[in-house]
Amino acid sequence: MVKGENQHKKEFKKLAVLVAILAMVLSAIPVSAKAQANPRITLYKQVRLENMSVTLGWFQPSADNVKFSQSKKIGTVKAMSKDAYGYSVYKFTPKKAGKTVVTVKYKSDGVYVTEKNPFTVLKYTNPVATIKLGNTEIAGSKFNKIDKINLSYSKFSKQNNALTVTPKSGWTYAGATVINKKGTSLSSGDVNRIKAKGGKGNYILKLRFTNDKNGGIVYTEIVFK
Repeated sequence: MVKGENQHKKEFKKLAVLVAILAMVLSAIPVSAKAQANPRITLYKQVRLENMSVTLGWFQPSADNVKFSQSKKIGTVKAMSKDAYGYSVYKFTPKKAGKTVVTVKYKSDGVYVTEKNPFTVLKYTNPVATIKLGNTEIAGSKFNKIDKINLSYSKFSKQNNALTVTPKSGWTYAGATVINKKGTSLSSGDVNRIKAKGGKGNYILKLRFTNDKNGGIVYTEIVFK
């Protein structure tokens, strides 16, 4: 009986060792979660203005093992800024029209996650029907090929000028802000009256339009020179 018991103990130890080895092997194999598909985002290419970027997420490159790829290379993915904890915000910025899927792979709590971000990038489209500043009406056709035009600083710096914006059909005017040539905001809240100040070229009216069908955004600017 003792001899049989010893044999059982030996077999049990062997089994325990095999189970431990198997557990180590399995723990070394990355666990992958099901791919997450995010909603498609539509972007418009700007002409002279900076293209709009979309945040893909905040990651610690060394810890998260983050990797990016595009099904069709029509833009760039870059780390734009870094916080005090070592996390960097990564953004997709379009460079040309087309369709792509930006795939993001990273490690989260020991699990490898895959996110798919589909983008449609469209060519610049003029969203402006008319813009009225005081008694001066600006034809929307001025924005047919460019998204940035110049107006007289001296003319619009003498008095407050009421701002009235009429978008083209299929577009919604989403408000305006005033910035300087460095991009710093000079206004608080939505702008409905303007009086150019700060010197020629340093007072810029920035208007935002949203496409009613696809949600894409187009910016236009008026620089007072």
